[in-house]
Amino acid sequence: MRKYISGILVIAIMVGVFAASAAGTSAKADAQYDLDDPEQRLAYEMTFLTGSRSMERTAFIVDKSANLTIFSTGKADIHIVIHDLRTNMTPLLGFSIKSQLGSASTLLNAGATTNITYKVDGMMLSDEDIDAINAIKSHLERLAALFKKGCSLEYSDIDNPVFRNNLQFLDICMPQFIADCLLVDSKGSNSSIDYCVADVAKKNPFDYKGKNVEEFYAHKMKVLLLSAALGMVPGKEWTGRYDANGGYLVVRKDGEIVCYHFYNQNDVEDYLYKNTRFERASRTRYGFGKLYRGEDGSVYMKLNLQIRFKK
Repeated sequence: MRKYISGILVIAIMVGVFAASAAGTSAKADAQYDLDDPEQRLAYEMTFLTGSRSMERTAFIVDKSANLTIFSTGKADIHIVIHDLRTNMTPLLGFSIKSQLGSASTLLNAGATTNITYKVDGMMLSDEDIDAINAIKSHLERLAALFKKGCSLEYSDIDNPVFRNNLQFLDICMPQFIADCLLVDSKGSNSSIDYCVADVAKKNPFDYKGKNVEEFYAHKMKVLLLSAALGMVPGKEWTGRYDANGGYLVVRKDGEIVCYHFYNQNDVEDYLYKNTRFERASRTRYGFGKLYRGEDGSVYMKLNLQIRFKK
């Protein structure tokens, strides 16, 4: 469903976040709105529409007579007709709005579709061992106990075939690569995307022979992040077409807007790479994090992929 909003109202929604009130108000609003939902996030940001700086930005942008449309589906939160002086064209481009006010947004949402299955290698685990490890409540402590027994986790499969196909669409090695990166996060030292990629690059699992090994793996991750940011979702077949084909509008904590335009694709990719992290969702809700014995007698564990922006 589309919702068409007047230019002034849309701009007000965009720039209202600049005059954020005290942290107590923000915390209260966080509890009332689902900030991962584009419409609710925009409604939440409207609660901050006060102060002269917001009105100055509103007047400035409205004077430019931009034609604006809000869509309630897809990755694009706002569509803007851009008057491109370089090409003399006026394309309608979709932008994703991310605010550093309130709680951090997700880039790739968790679900049963994002579960990844690993096979437990190393020491043979008895049923008693499995029960004892599963009884540990903390996810990181549970994995630490598994590793302490001399076991390791080796990628087996992406549970959802659509998500597996989407990852292979980006890069045939992507399922193995993202599974390896998620394992680094599961060791608990650092959940930052760039840190996990650098750790995988040290092992060089794909035996890349070039000089720029870390850049080789970083590029793979940037392809995934950009696709997830601008169009790809785990449960829908990905065709390579971007919804948010304009780029990103980021509202910083100091109230400034930074536009990462898709014309400057490297800047968009670098921003996503440096400002995202892995995050664990609910184990009970999505059914991961427990050891179990498969039909072949081997022991397996599922981990769940979710990527969120850093605060």
